[in-house]
Parts: sequence; C-alpha cells; structure tokens
Amino acid sequence: MLHKNAVTKQKEQVVSYAEIFLLFFAFLGMLIFLYPKDSLQKQVLAEKSNYDLTAIYLNNLIRLNPDNSELIFVMAKTLYQQEKYDLAINLLKVLNKDPKDEISQNATILHLQINNIRLEKEENKTIRQAITKENSKLLKSVAHSKSKDKNSTMTLYHAAIATGDKKTALSFNRNILNFTDKDEHIKWLKNYHYLASELNNQKEDIYALKELVKKDTNKTEIWLNTLLPQLDKNTDMKVLVKELNLTKVALANLYLSRNKYDKAILVYKKLLKDEKNTVKRKKLLLTLINIYKSNNNPQKAAKIAHQHEDEYINDSQMTNKLLKLYLEANRPDLASNLSLKIIKQKGIR
Repeated sequence: MLHKNAVTKQKEQVVSYAEIFLLFFAFLGMLIFLYPKDSLQKQVLAEKSNYDLTAIYLNNLIRLNPDNSELIFVMAKTLYQQEKYDLAINLLKVLNKDPKDEISQNATILHLQINNIRLEKEENKTIRQAITKENSKLLKSVAHSKSKDKNSTMTLYHAAIATGDKKTALSFNRNILNFTDKDEHIKWLKNYHYLASELNNQKEDIYALKELVKKDTNKTEIWLNTLLPQLDKNTDMKVLVKELNLTKVALANLYLSRNKYDKAILVYKKLLKDEKNTVKRKKLLLTLINIYKSNNNPQKAAKIAHQHEDEYINDSQMTNKLLKLYLEANRPDLASNLSLKIIKQKGIR
C-alpha cells in the first residue's frame, strides 16, 4: 500500500515537472510570437538578476538569430556570472574573431578576466603557463583593432603589461592617445616614448618625441635634444622646424647640433638684425661670438663684436668681454679703439 502511494506520488511529481517545463516554453513561445524580436532582446539584455532564466532566454534567442554577436556576448557574460567558465570561453572564442572591433575587444577582455580567475585557482605549472600563453595570444589578436572605448583599451594595455608583452602594449598605448588630451595626453606620450625606446622601435619613438616637442612645451628643448640623435643626417632642418612649430632660434640650434655652423650663423645674424629688445640683442650677439669661437674663428667673432660694440659702451661687463675677445683675436687695434671710446664716454682725460 505504501509502495503504491509512493509510485502514485512520483507519477504526480513527474507530471508536475513536465507541465512546468511545457508551460514555460509555451510562455516563451508566446513572448517570441507576440513581441517583436528587438523588443524581447532589449528586455533580455536588461535582465541582471536571474542568470539561469536569462541563459534560457538567450539560448533560444541565439537559436533564432545566430549571427547576433551582442546576444552571444551577453550569453557568455551570463555564463561567466554563473561561474560556468568553460562554456563562456567556448562562446568567447567565436566572438574573439568577430569583425566588429568593439565586440572582439569586449570578448577578449572577458576572456582575460576568466583566465585570470583560472590562474588564481590553478596550481599546475604547465596549465598556468598555457593560460598565460593564451592571454598573450588573445591580446595580440586585438592589438591593431580600432576602439571607440577608452576604458577597454586601457584595460587591454595593462593586461599586456602584466603579461610582459610590451610590444602589444605599445599598440594599445597608441590607441589610448586617441582618447586623451592635455596633461593626460602628454603622460601617455611619455609612456609611449619610454616603451618604444625600450623596444628599440625607432620609428614609433620618433613619432612620440615629435609629439612631445610640440605639446610638452615646458620641456621642448629636452625632447628636442632626445629626438635629434635619432633623425637621419640628411633631415631637412627647415622642414622639421615647420613640422614641430619651432622658433628660428630652435632652427639655428638644430644646425649647430649637426655642425652646420654657417647656416646657424646666418639665422642668428638675421635674428640679431630684426631684434629690438636690448636684452635679447645682447644674448644673440654673445651667442654669435661663441659660435665663431667654438669654430676656432676668433677673428670673425671680433669682427661681429666690433660692429655692435657701441651699444654696450655703458655696460662694463660686456665691454670687458669684448676687450678680452679682441686681444684673443690678436686685434689690439680694436681693443685700443674700444678703450678710447670708454674713456671718452666716461669723460676721462
């Protein structure tokens, strides 16, 4: 009698589960029939509480629309939240090859998150190495894809750094530059320069340094001096100055850095001729004198000094420098004439 009741109860329970199962799918079918697919999709994508139910919804929606990458990604994310990592990865492997950059990047990030969880739990060294190798492969697969999302790109950059793949990190760094401006842009430009330099990637390092010359205006000279040794010897300095928005003084200094003294002198002479400010004129004249002297030509240094000495008769510090220059250039005549001018100016007889 007891056995019969148990069997009866079991049958009733089986029927009950079957009815629930059929009712649920009947209800789901009605939803799909009554609601436009897009409307139902939006409701499913908004679901954040019942992951098991969402998974069933998504399975059926994906069956109806297998090419919908967004749904597949949400399905993978739902499986991730359910800690069904193997199933999630199977879906993500499909999305990693999606032609849409945003989808492939998001899938890669989620795949990396799952792999990092696996790394935390895994003790087998061989398996850990395989997971790390997979992470590196995943990052390389999206390294050159374009992104409209700054945060995703930064996440990928830091993931590449964490795996020690600086070459791939450089690609993500370049993409980050598209999302930044002002101080943050300069910060990532510096980072790009340091990475490129460390990787001996001269082409990208030159790009970063040129941008730093233009944008990090407080340190233009520092970046310019770092850039110059990397440029081709036949680089047209005038074109470079125009490209980098530099001054004529910078052009003259570029010529000096290439030992093109004659061209530097022509620039400085033109600057001296056009300059009206007395302080700047004095600095330019001294620069010209030093260029001539450093090029072992004190005679020409004395000549240019003599042309402008009248401006400095009342400047004892400057006249002392000029007198010393004349003597070094073996021009005692110029030194004597300047001394007489100073005496006359001071009214000494």
